[in-house]
Amino acid sequence: MLTAALDLLGVTGFRADANYAGIDGSGIRVAVIGSGIEASVNELAGRVDSGLDLVSGSDGLSPFDGRATEWASVIAGATIGIAPAATVIPLQVYTQSASTGPHVEWQDLVEALHWVRDHAAEQNIVAVQLPPTDGRLFAIEDAGIHPLSQVVDELTQRNVAVVAPTGNQYGVLGDHVLSLAGPHATSDALVSTFAVGALWAEDAGNDFAWSTQSVDVTTDVARVASFSQRPPNVTTNILMAPGAGLEAASLSGGLTTIQGTGAAAATVTGLIAMMQDVAQTYAGRSLTVDELQGLLQTSGAIANDADDENAQVWVDRNGDGIQQASELSSLAGVGADFLVPNLHTAANLLLDQVELIASAGGGAIGSGDPNGVAAGAIMGPTLGGADSLATFQGEIGADGVAIGGADVDLYRFQVAAQGVVTFRTGSVSPAEDFDTLIRLFDANGQLIAFNDDDLGTPGSQFSFLELPLSPGEYLLGVSNSANVNYVVANNQNRVGVDTGAYALTFSHAMTDPDGMFATANPLLLPGGGEPAVVNAEIGSDFGMSVSLADIDLYRWQAPTDGILRVDIDTPDAAGFVDTQVAVYRITGQQTAFLSHNGAGLATGFGDLPVEFANGGLVFANPGFGGNPEGHELDPFAALGVAAGEEFLIAVYDQTNPLTPATFNPHSLSGRAINSVSGAYQLRVGFDSLDTDGAIQQVASSAAEALPFTATASLGQDDATIVGARDVDLYPIELTATSLLQASVQSYGGPPVSVPVDTTLHLFDHAGTLLARVANTASGPDPTLRATLPAGRYYVGVSGDANSRFDVRQLGLGVDAEMGDYHISIDVSPGEADSNNQIAEAAAQPALTAGSRVWGRLGQDGDGATTSLGDVDLYRVVASANERMRASVSTGLDSAAPVVLRVFDAAGNVVAGPTAASETAALEFVASTGAEYYIGVSGGPSYDPVSGGGDGVSVAGDYRISIDSAGPTGPPWQNPRDRFDINDDMFVTVSDLRVLLTDISTNGFRLLTQPPPAGELFFYVDVSGDDQLSLTDLRQWLEFFVTPTGGGEGESSGDAGWPKPLDEPSVWST
Repeated sequence: MLTAALDLLGVTGFRADANYAGIDGSGIRVAVIGSGIEASVNELAGRVDSGLDLVSGSDGLSPFDGRATEWASVIAGATIGIAPAATVIPLQVYTQSASTGPHVEWQDLVEALHWVRDHAAEQNIVAVQLPPTDGRLFAIEDAGIHPLSQVVDELTQRNVAVVAPTGNQYGVLGDHVLSLAGPHATSDALVSTFAVGALWAEDAGNDFAWSTQSVDVTTDVARVASFSQRPPNVTTNILMAPGAGLEAASLSGGLTTIQGTGAAAATVTGLIAMMQDVAQTYAGRSLTVDELQGLLQTSGAIANDADDENAQVWVDRNGDGIQQASELSSLAGVGADFLVPNLHTAANLLLDQVELIASAGGGAIGSGDPNGVAAGAIMGPTLGGADSLATFQGEIGADGVAIGGADVDLYRFQVAAQGVVTFRTGSVSPAEDFDTLIRLFDANGQLIAFNDDDLGTPGSQFSFLELPLSPGEYLLGVSNSANVNYVVANNQNRVGVDTGAYALTFSHAMTDPDGMFATANPLLLPGGGEPAVVNAEIGSDFGMSVSLADIDLYRWQAPTDGILRVDIDTPDAAGFVDTQVAVYRITGQQTAFLSHNGAGLATGFGDLPVEFANGGLVFANPGFGGNPEGHELDPFAALGVAAGEEFLIAVYDQTNPLTPATFNPHSLSGRAINSVSGAYQLRVGFDSLDTDGAIQQVASSAAEALPFTATASLGQDDATIVGARDVDLYPIELTATSLLQASVQSYGGPPVSVPVDTTLHLFDHAGTLLARVANTASGPDPTLRATLPAGRYYVGVSGDANSRFDVRQLGLGVDAEMGDYHISIDVSPGEADSNNQIAEAAAQPALTAGSRVWGRLGQDGDGATTSLGDVDLYRVVASANERMRASVSTGLDSAAPVVLRVFDAAGNVVAGPTAASETAALEFVASTGAEYYIGVSGGPSYDPVSGGGDGVSVAGDYRISIDSAGPTGPPWQNPRDRFDINDDMFVTVSDLRVLLTDISTNGFRLLTQPPPAGELFFYVDVSGDDQLSLTDLRQWLEFFVTPTGGGEGESSGDAGWPKPLDEPSVWST
């Protein structure tokens, strides 16, 4: 599908256009956030830089699975990559968990994006690709509190595009009985620069069934893949790109076939790298994110997801795990048109714009000075907002193409907060003596100031300019020293002959660094009722003195309805600062004054006093013991807040002429010269009305006595209205390994006033998700069963729409249904894995060639979650003497690697184990009517007869497929197996050893007679001429070391070592 994908994306046409000869992503870097990248695979050799593992602290070059490596090869692979000379930087963010598998903590993802933000300019990082998320931490309805919003904005200001997969859960059932409901897109995709869904690039065949239970009955060019999430209304950032059946590099060294919106996002990341290479070559600057969006979203074809799509969704209504025709129903799209980007068209549009700017509509490409006029200015920093220091490198005389001495480099930059701005040019490495001139203009092109030589550095011909600037947009021009009269609106009055390279530094010094709306300190409360505590000073910010009357601003958002409490304490015994506090509600960029307090004693939950005054001092206990916390003059404020509201908290001293009701946080105007200083401690607490929705809130609560039953309400805790994000957590303590069963009844069982569709959750003592059940085959009321060792656990109940809430951070979820329910929790002696013995599997319906079955490691068919290494055994009966193939796909972008083994009815190993893989497969010779047992597990160390051993703890969905691999017979009749002499599913030097040993022992001979006991010549006659000789050795070596040979069809994957037999892209017969 590689050729079809490149055609659809316009890459083929781009590469054939002489205008773009040599443009291949050289010098461009992109970051891939995911599972780490294997830099040694052939496709990525020399194309991967060291990055960062946010979990372990290493360089991100030790991947625990192949997904990020696959995406990196789609972006920058030597033969299959869209930008084959670009460099990829790995940022590993996955945390491994034996119970839930790998998952992403949003703090690690935000930290990874901060790393990109901080290194983008120096490393020319133009894009960052996010991993698909499981939705638990990112399904947030309110974009304003999305944890990625702020850093995405900061990356946008630095011309770094954030590319996110839309997700692979379209068609997943919200209710297994009543209705179909597919989630449309993960919210981290919707706040990114580009949210990318997956489509097919060609007619790849029929009946592609995915582990997410959707099925592509037929496929064709630009059809949206059935699993791809897509928003119901087209947003400004949505794109569709090939992401089903895409070729990528595998960790084993060859090529593999991948699918998922993560793969589709990788193609768009590659397109961005190429577009920025075009821009830097012809325009002498990078494209802004807005420009990228405009070019890529107006360049390609339209894909409608409801015109010719032919998709179904499977509901296992009888719970047997086997797909039946009666369980399939049509899967409808959202009926929207989605844009497919086209590199060739977008690049041509860009060249048209560059030439129009540079040459006023005339001349050949590259004949003008595209970044020397205001319309084509290089996007500079936002000073006093995202940046306080920024450095650029440029060259007078060339902007990708030769311009000459009249060249001007014009930078457009923003000042977000009033301050002193400094501009300085200097040398680059290697140093050269180049005489620069810098000129500063307002947004309309009017000259404000200029400088030729830095008089503070004797003998320097570089330039220096420093002056105070108010918030607004400005232009800064760099040229040779003779170019003193150029006009920024056009190419007039350009002179000069000197050329040379330079470094340009912007710096911004605020007179009050955290005293403006744009630079307010973000506050994130720990959760569970603990306050945020900040130690700061009036009169200095971040260790630097503040020249104006200091105001410290803090920004906070309410996760749920509740009470905000703001307390200030001054620790200095003498000369303490008399502080004030004011609170404002934020709406967009506007603030509304709510409360002002000059003095007051703090109260806590239930408005009970927590501070006590004596002799002008404040103590933490009514007996006034210990050291005082502060002074009676210290302020305290408390006010009711609603979920999602944002607030600005201002701390200042009483001598400040600030009038709280008219304070303007967007300006420094009217602030007096600072005359006081002193330390203070800010404590911001929050009493949520949801008192049991986060682990921290119930961590110290007594465990519920078992058996436990209760009637409760979502939306209300006791008599207090909590709201639509209510979560109820019930602590459970197990003293021995037990089977825990939790059930919720709302639609069934005793009647309730308002039924509610619920989801049950199980967490360990640290808040790690162990299991989640939304409903059962009999209705929307969930039942959860799990075999657990002794320890503390939490059973959670949420509205079904809020099933992905964050149990560690109160309020991070979405609004959901509210209503009443009954809950019961009980335990019984722990049960063993119910499907890890042949005797148990013998009672299952037999699978035959063509069977497709969905399963889940970590949970058996009876609903019990196994805490130790789950093993699933499947009974297979052969209908003829044939070679059978068993394969497992863990599906799409989220997967746990699995191991396959095959046993006969007595438990003897017939084939395997395979290496742990997301797409494990093996073949075995089967006899008519004989029974075989396929084992699926996380590891090979288990006994299928006794059930002993451990399959290694992994959790996740998978699909197992049983197929016929053809009749039995000489191996030369089965080209896929000819060179795999030891039948371990890999062609490696181990096969060569077997071949050499047999030739050395037995020499040349005819093979028509029955083989002596123990000999392997049935396998080693690779030439198929009924003889064992050096001919077999030559054919084996030819196949192993060359791209073609041994009668095999040509394949680019043939040279990979080892050659895995379960990768269709490696083989052609």
